[in-house]
Amino acid sequence: MTTLPKIKTSSWSTPLPPDHLRIGISRSVPRGPRLAGYKVMHELAPGSWFNSVSAAEYDRRYREEILARLDPLKVAAKIRDLAGGRVAVLLCFEQAGRGEWCHRAMVATWLSKAIGEPVPEYGFENLPQDRHPLLPRELRAVPLAMAVNRRYLRDFVAELIQAPKKPGKPA
Repeated sequence: MTTLPKIKTSSWSTPLPPDHLRIGISRSVPRGPRLAGYKVMHELAPGSWFNSVSAAEYDRRYREEILARLDPLKVAAKIRDLAGGRVAVLLCFEQAGRGEWCHRAMVATWLSKAIGEPVPEYGFENLPQDRHPLLPRELRAVPLAMAVNRRYLRDFVAELIQAPKKPGKPA
C-alpha cells in the first residue's frame, strides 16, 4: 500500500527540507528574490476583506465565500498533484509562535476533516488538529466540560431574558 504524501502548512519565511514543496495560498507571494519551484493555489487565498474584519467575521466569510464553493477532496487531490510526490506545504505570511492567526489554519482544519488525516503546521506536527498554532483562539476546540458549561450558561441566560413575566410581579 502506498502512502499518500502529507499536506502541511507553514510561513513563506520558514526554511523547509528539499522533499517539501511550497504552495502559496496567500493573496500574494513574497517580494524580492523568488523562492525557486513554488506553486500557487489562488482559489484558497482570502478575499479582499482579509485584513479588515475580526477573526469570527473572517472565519464566517472565508467559509462562506471561499471554502463553500470548493470540494475539499478535489482541492486535496490538486494539492497532492502539484506536490508530485513531495510533502505539500500550504503557505501564507504569518509565522507561528507570534500570537497571530492565519487562514491557512482554517484550510488545514477543513482539509483534515475531509481527508481524514492531520494537516499540521510544519514544526508543530505533535499538536492535535484543533490546536493548530495559527487557528484563532476563539475557533480552537475547548474541553468538553467547558463547552457543556458554556452551553448551559448561554441557554440559562437566554431563558432568563426571554422568560415571560408573571402577572402581578414587579419586573
